[in-house]
Amino acid sequence: MIKRVDKRLQAVQCLTGNKIKIIACITMLIDHFSKIFLESIMNDKLFPLYLAGGMSTEQFYGIDAFQKNILNGIGTIAFPLFCLLLSEGFFYTKNRKRYIGGMLAFALISEVPFDPPENFDLGLYGLNDRISIFNNVKISTQFNEKIVDCET
Repeated sequence: MIKRVDKRLQAVQCLTGNKIKIIACITMLIDHFSKIFLESIMNDKLFPLYLAGGMSTEQFYGIDAFQKNILNGIGTIAFPLFCLLLSEGFFYTKNRKRYIGGMLAFALISEVPFDPPENFDLGLYGLNDRISIFNNVKISTQFNEKIVDCET
């Protein structure tokens, strides 16, 4: 029965890991474009134009709402998709310790450009997403090992 259901699911499955990566990358690109470029345009060009009376309140707040609600909302899809791919990679890897070690190395290397030197903080608040993901994978691994120990 389960094998028949698996075969049916495989027949209708349309999203592969690579397609999910592409979707996640596109949504992340939209989010970063919105937060970096459009936000600076809003602050540097459109807000002074609005204050000078060259743009109506409806126009300014319509653009602002589109940027903050729509584009940033699309960008929030990226993080859960990348977490899904990380967990799938962790589940199917041959060497979990090496996988976690690679994640930790990448997290530590990417933390340096993430924090400017004046804001560098080793506390939990300032850590980027990769450190948080690493901690979650580490906790999940320990939890999974305890479940396996209980079953044997």
